[in-house]
Amino acid sequence: MQREADLSAYTSATFSFEYRRDGFDNSNDYVMVHASSNGGSSWTELDRFPGPGTDSSYVQASYDISAHISSNTRIRFLTSPNHGSGDEM
Repeated sequence: MQREADLSAYTSATFSFEYRRDGFDNSNDYVMVHASSNGGSSWTELDRFPGPGTDSSYVQASYDISAHISSNTRIRFLTSPNHGSGDEM
C-alpha cells in the first residue's frame, strides 16, 4: 500500500500512525514502512515491524520525514515475502 502527497510547501514533516500486529508467528513475518522523495524511484526504510508477536493494543509510531519533502513524497508499507494469510497488521 502506498500514498503520495505534495509536501513541497513545507519545511518539516512528520508521518504518524498506530498499528497492531496480529499472528506474526515467526521472524519471517514483518512489515516495512518506506519513504520516497522522488515519486517512488528510490526508497528509504523508516522502520520494520518484525515477528514473532501479537500486540495486545495499538502502538503509536512517528517518523520525521523532513528529508523526504518534495512535490511527490510517497510512503509505502510492504510485507515480507513469507507473510501468511493469518498475519495481519
